[in-house]
Amino acid sequence: MADYLEKEGPSVEEAVDSALMALGLGRDEAQVQVLGVAKSGRAKVRVARLGVELPPVEASDQPVPLDPVYVKPAGQPFRERIPARYASDGELEALKAKLEEMLGLMQRPSQVETVERLGFKVLNIRGEHEAVLIGKRGSGLQAIQVLATEFANKGLRGEKVQVQVDVAGYRARQEDKLMADALSLADQALSEGRQLATGPLTAADRRVVHLALKDRADVETFSVGEGEFKRVVIQKKE
Repeated sequence: MADYLEKEGPSVEEAVDSALMALGLGRDEAQVQVLGVAKSGRAKVRVARLGVELPPVEASDQPVPLDPVYVKPAGQPFRERIPARYASDGELEALKAKLEEMLGLMQRPSQVETVERLGFKVLNIRGEHEAVLIGKRGSGLQAIQVLATEFANKGLRGEKVQVQVDVAGYRARQEDKLMADALSLADQALSEGRQLATGPLTAADRRVVHLALKDRADVETFSVGEGEFKRVVIQKKE
């Protein structure tokens, strides 16, 4: 086993806990050196058993900034995508009927209404089973959204239809909170003079963040990462 271990984490406490677990030590058995703490709170620590001689903490112990630096993409390689469009009024009416039929078969009879939200139409489910349909942290609603998207695109070739489903305005409330958080992050990024990034977000949630800040003349946003769950970076407009 090494004499000491260096670990990074979202905070000093979490970095220390990670190192202690790796070393198999309790807090009363260990000594800790804090090597660096970023503005975000992210920390790097050095942990060892009591009695072990540790090297002094010097500036050279922090050669890499703890806060990541995100580079705004200059441009994305061209990828041929299937053209996407929002569902027409006729397609939404057909989908409403399909969803109501499905919910009835699930023994969760509900009504589906069309509401306006952020510039396009949303199918909002109402009834006595709203809490069950929303599910824990929106998991039920997400499952319904996947099914609705499958229904809307069944049999289509060469294009993709976009639809959005909500239950009792749950998604709308989550979007309002996300927009408020985005505005707060923008103000923080300006006041601290640095980039800030959201946590991993779905494509729909990234769209909400971009929309929340699109009219701000003092900040800009861009997405980073790979896969379905990317992040949105907010920084002072160049």
